[in-house]
Amino acid sequence: MGTEILQGSASAAVIEPTFNINPFQFGVASSPLRNVIWTRLAILPLARDGRAGMPDGDIPVRWKVARNRDGSGVLAEGTAYALSGNGHSARVEVAALPQATAVFYWFEYGNWRSTVGRLKTAPAANSNPSAMTAAVISCANFEHGFFHCYEHIADHEVDVVIATGDFTYADSYNPGYGSKARSHLPAGECFTLADYRLRHSQYRADPQEQAMRASAGMVLTLDDHEVDDDWAGSTPDYLEDAAANSGPGTFWERRHNALQAHWENTPLPFMMRPVRSLMPNSYQTLNWGRLADLHLLDTRQFRSRQDKGRRFEENRYMLGPDQLAALGDSYRGARWDLLVNQVVMAGWTHGGPGTEKASDSWDGYRAERRRVIRQWSDRRVANPVVLTGDVHFGGADSVFDDFDGLSTKAPEIISSSITSGGDLEGDWAGSRVVLDALPLHMYHRRRGWTKLDITSQRIHIQWRGTEVVSARAAQPDRIFQSADISAGQHDFSNTSW
Repeated sequence: MGTEILQGSASAAVIEPTFNINPFQFGVASSPLRNVIWTRLAILPLARDGRAGMPDGDIPVRWKVARNRDGSGVLAEGTAYALSGNGHSARVEVAALPQATAVFYWFEYGNWRSTVGRLKTAPAANSNPSAMTAAVISCANFEHGFFHCYEHIADHEVDVVIATGDFTYADSYNPGYGSKARSHLPAGECFTLADYRLRHSQYRADPQEQAMRASAGMVLTLDDHEVDDDWAGSTPDYLEDAAANSGPGTFWERRHNALQAHWENTPLPFMMRPVRSLMPNSYQTLNWGRLADLHLLDTRQFRSRQDKGRRFEENRYMLGPDQLAALGDSYRGARWDLLVNQVVMAGWTHGGPGTEKASDSWDGYRAERRRVIRQWSDRRVANPVVLTGDVHFGGADSVFDDFDGLSTKAPEIISSSITSGGDLEGDWAGSRVVLDALPLHMYHRRRGWTKLDITSQRIHIQWRGTEVVSARAAQPDRIFQSADISAGQHDFSNTSW
């Protein structure tokens, strides 16, 4: 049995109610970062108060981890508490599991049992695994379509799902960004804790999302839409009036509510728990043996406010000094260093429509980008690769230092949106003049995800997805483009474009 287990303890009155329906309505999730397994209880998933129909009090649930999907070969088990103060979510860290192994887990309460989830544990930090597979996802707007790509990811049973942000949208519908396939709850934007809990409940109740979460462990970093579009540090959307956009109370209160709901509804380890309106340990690194290190960046909480007129100034921060130093210290000579990053790092400033968006990407923080690139040189990072979402298209570009003659430093893989933008060209329709001005090697405008097959010699990339997300009916999983990144080359090869 496992001996290194962190599962939290009851913080309120412990109750054991009787349920007439299965209370595991939100499915399960896991993460290879600290071997987290997660669930959240619900009997009325879409209750308007965000409490999912649950009574006051902490509820004990049993959990088990086994070698086999049928439940045989139990490796660890115990009791965790679905905490009332955390939206009746429960999480467990089970460190003492076999490494580099697919294990299976589930939760039980009374005669009820959750679905069975699969978690691939990380290899030992100093081991040399031959390969790993990953799915990169971004921008899943419930209103813009159905999560067909999540079902496709579940079919592949990758080692890890990498979420680069916008896993949940707190925004209201914007008719300029694709058609509306279904409606958010509550209507409009989220401000209160009840608002955010209900919005997360709607996403977690989605069967396609549940299938993906059960198929593989996840690592997640949040971007803007989990809180408020284009927020930065202590300020809400810089393109809107800050006072009007803060909603009831202050933006700090709104940020606290958003981070609390994000914590309750995702398989984050205990060290990433928010403290009031701050998630201080949001940036972490997952070691996949010596093959790859996944560095989870946070480009929202610690950044300077967007200001396109000051984008060259030295005292402008995207990560902030503490996170930048931690990133530098995390480089340890892995074959690949994957920066799990929210917004485009490559050159993004351009003329024409949409120019102001450069303030929200790394182009608005050029000195910070230069500091990151200098770290690669100072720490002798052999193969940095940037993983990005945000812009609702799949793409390949190059990160360069525009202070030293535009020499290429790292390839950047942009994963398209799961649904955001709706069918086909979505929110980039008619903006070809903008796209042509960007330093992109390739882009596609379909909804999708990105599959990475990683070995010590190369990363094979497939930009996959579907042409239709507005229809509920099943859709095919297509390969739109493919390419390789060979170790030591810092560029794309064997491209299909």
